[in-house]
Amino acid sequence: MTLDQDRCAVHFHGEAIALKRGEFRLLFALINEPSRVFTRAELALRVNGRSKSIGTDAVDLHVQALRRKLGADQIVTVRGIGYRLKHAS
Repeated sequence: MTLDQDRCAVHFHGEAIALKRGEFRLLFALINEPSRVFTRAELALRVNGRSKSIGTDAVDLHVQALRRKLGADQIVTVRGIGYRLKHAS
């Protein structure tokens, strides 16, 4: 999986997949720290790109959209904490 910041896209299994800005920012955070489990609040701050965060429900919606585009197993829910990438240890 590679990110194309200029196009707000991800290349996954040889295919370019267009992402919305919030989806891209969320995935960017997860990819840059692949072993980290992010709380919804942390991701909300990363998605918004400013000091004021979006709601954690919006984070869940972005995760759902990414799962539809990349596969349900690519982003793991860590119950009671948040999210991480599939291959993180």
